Amino acid sequence: MTPADADGLRATFAEAHRRYTGVINARFRWTGHLFQGRFGAVVVEEPHLLAAARYIALNPVVAGLLSRAEDWPWPSTRAQPAGGDDEFATVAPLRALIPYFAALLAVPADEATMIRIERAPTTIGRPIRRPE
Repeated sequence: MTPADADGLRATFAEAHRRYTGVINARFRWTGHLFQGRFGAVVVEEPHLLAAARYIALNPVVAGLLSRAEDWPWPSTRAQPAGGDDEFATVAPLRALIPYFAALLAVPADEATMIRIERAPTTIGRPIRRPE
């Protein structure tokens, strides 16, 4: 199926999301947008980007789901050590900063940086950077 105009895909998903939200809100007696406040994005400096990539890659290990991040079946943790893009992940931007992703996973975490990442102001759009 191909949208009839440039706005067709957006309109289709907007309507589907509106209907699905109504059903879920009625079922659980909730109100508001179904996915409100869930996702955010902020600008980060290079050290924080690397720490965030490490944090994300090691989440399944910390959660006890496996012993090595490289064994996680989902991108981009799987694509980074292999050094090549797959159907889900483009590795070049991060590999330009750290060519050996496995080395990033091996270094001990900088606790102060990890705390700033965990408390990132994702809903207000302020950059994450080193403290002044």
